[in-house]
Amino acid sequence: MRGRAVALLAVLVVVQALAQAGLVWVAPRDPFDAASLLLAAVSALVVLASAAAAWALAAAATGAPGRVAARAAWTVAVLAVVTAAATVLPPIAVVLAAAGCPALAAGGMRDGLRLLRRHPGRSALLGLANVLVVVLAWVGSALAGLLLGGAPGSFVSWLTYGLALAVFATAWCRLAARPRPIAHART
Repeated sequence: MRGRAVALLAVLVVVQALAQAGLVWVAPRDPFDAASLLLAAVSALVVLASAAAAWALAAAATGAPGRVAARAAWTVAVLAVVTAAATVLPPIAVVLAAAGCPALAAGGMRDGLRLLRRHPGRSALLGLANVLVVVLAWVGSALAGLLLGGAPGSFVSWLTYGLALAVFATAWCRLAARPRPIAHART
């Protein structure tokens, strides 16, 4: 099942990138047209559905604890907070996304806090790596949009974001599935 979940995760990333590129391909020129607003809503739903599916597949691939419904609800909540923060101050959104990963991996806020307490060093390093990779993906996305433009630029951008999501969802879920470290007795 785990190899199958990883393969499905890879397919999900490519299909999501193709869907986003297809939405750019058919987008009208006027950004405030009703069709453009409808396509933006469809794009948001594609992001939401693919993120929830990616976290569920990563959890299935690693054996992370938690229920699929709770993980999907937390995905919606984290994406709503990140989106709201991105409209006000984009750099905060990156930090909030990294901060929401333990809750998504463990299947809830309380379990996410337990994950941070169980593995503080690994969580800090993974969170920092998460922020760094998202910032680099952001820069790469801007360059792809500038140099490629249109549907090809969108495909490369969303493929990059999808790969980052797949890698970090799997890493966080693997950390959530990891047992508590054995405390060494002082001698």
